[in-house]
Amino acid sequence: MKKTKYDISVIIPVYNTEEWVEDTIKCLINQKYDFSKIQVILINDGSPDNSDAIIQPYAKKYDNILYINKENEGVSKTRNLGLSLSEGRYILFLDSDDTISNDTIASIVAFFDEHYDEIDLVSYRLIPIKNG
Repeated sequence: MKKTKYDISVIIPVYNTEEWVEDTIKCLINQKYDFSKIQVILINDGSPDNSDAIIQPYAKKYDNILYINKENEGVSKTRNLGLSLSEGRYILFLDSDDTISNDTIASIVAFFDEHYDEIDLVSYRLIPIKNG
């Protein structure tokens, strides 16, 4: 078992989501859970939009935000790269146009801490929110 630096790693592939990626980042920064215990891995999969300019300032400001820019290879390879870079005890996949409630990380970590030897994977319900 590899040594972990964070309680959870959140892996976020980024492709053409300049309209939403900042909200995704902010929802993680604003978690009720101690943000310094959350590793955020944002991987730009060759996105031609302005996502890079939006993400860079956050990666420079926070040591626990890792930002990678790479050639487009698709979401599966991008997520696998994120897994190879993760230093968290647990993994959460999040899309770059999604947000989570501010208690989600605390709930996930508490749940897996309580059921560590019983459960390996959890999925959760998505609730679409229409803008405008």
